[in-house]
Amino acid sequence: MLRRWAKVHTASISPVRTISPSPPFLKPRRRTAILALYSSWVGADFSGTVLGARVTEHHETPGLGDKIELRLSDWITHFSGKTIGAENDAHWAVKKDGGDFDQFTGATITPRAVVNAVKRAGLYAQTLPAQLPQLTACGE
Repeated sequence: MLRRWAKVHTASISPVRTISPSPPFLKPRRRTAILALYSSWVGADFSGTVLGARVTEHHETPGLGDKIELRLSDWITHFSGKTIGAENDAHWAVKKDGGDFDQFTGATITPRAVVNAVKRAGLYAQTLPAQLPQLTACGE
């Protein structure tokens, strides 16, 4: 289902390609179920290992959900190097829900949404080898 919303941007630095899908819960200027606005970038390799994630725009309450910003907290960096095993991978949840990722005091919904979004981006990356033609590096 994620495929129909995703816009994929690829960059090739052998042997790793990165992607940036924009699923509906992270599309700029689209309301989510929690009535917040998000834009983000997620880099993942084809095995579903997250190379990095950043939230580039949000409208969270200062001092609560805004800790998703790198300049305020290193929380978003904890996704780097983590691999998504499957859609039902229990590790990909906040600790309050039995997962591996911290939530913020007073703001559990935001971390849940971000963890879910990064997880879905990694799962999408795993489907790309079958969908994308072989890309060559620039200048080849």
